[in-house]
Order: sequence, then structure tokens, then C-alpha cells
Amino acid sequence: MINFCSLKQTEGTQLPIHYEAGSIETLIQLVDKNDGITILPQLATERLTASQKKKLREFLPPKPVREISIVTVTHFPRKRILQHLKEEIISSVKQSVATKNRGLRVIDMDL
Repeated sequence: MINFCSLKQTEGTQLPIHYEAGSIETLIQLVDKNDGITILPQLATERLTASQKKKLREFLPPKPVREISIVTVTHFPRKRILQHLKEEIISSVKQSVATKNRGLRVIDMDL
């Protein structure tokens, strides 16, 4: 897994690995049934059973992070909808992050 995570794709080259799954639940089931390993987003770990959580390992620093972006054209007419969407995303993520004592950084760029 460490080698997989350290692979970097450079322009014009293709990695020798194709990594794909239909759902996070599929990955979890494959690991449970075959004693495998996978990478899960932190939010997905909240639904794991106690025995599954015992198997969790975190990345050493620098830990990978997830970015959520709302990108529109400059003159997008429905800015209020975007503002409500942004607030809902931040609220949902903050609740989860707060329970795990993890940092949340929000960069607001003229929404």
C-alpha cells in the first residue's frame, strides 16, 4: 500500500495499476472477506463496526486530504443556491470532523 500511495503519474506515462471499485461498501466487503487492504475516506469509517474500526490505520504525516470545491462560471445566476449548498457541506463535514478532533480549513472565494 505504501508503494501504491507513493506512485506518481507523470505526464505521458501510465501507471501499471488500474484501481477502481463500484462503491466504498464493495471495498469494505472485499477487505472483510479476503483479509485485504484498501483506502477509505475518513467519513466512510464512521459506519464501520467496532471490529472493523480496530483494523484501521492512519497515514503518517503528511496525511492526504480531501478537497471539496464548488466551481461555476463568473456570472452564475443562482448564487443563493450555491451559498446554501456550501453551508450544508460545511455543516456536515464540521460535525464529522469535530468528533474526530481533526482540522477543517475553509477557503471562501467570493461565492
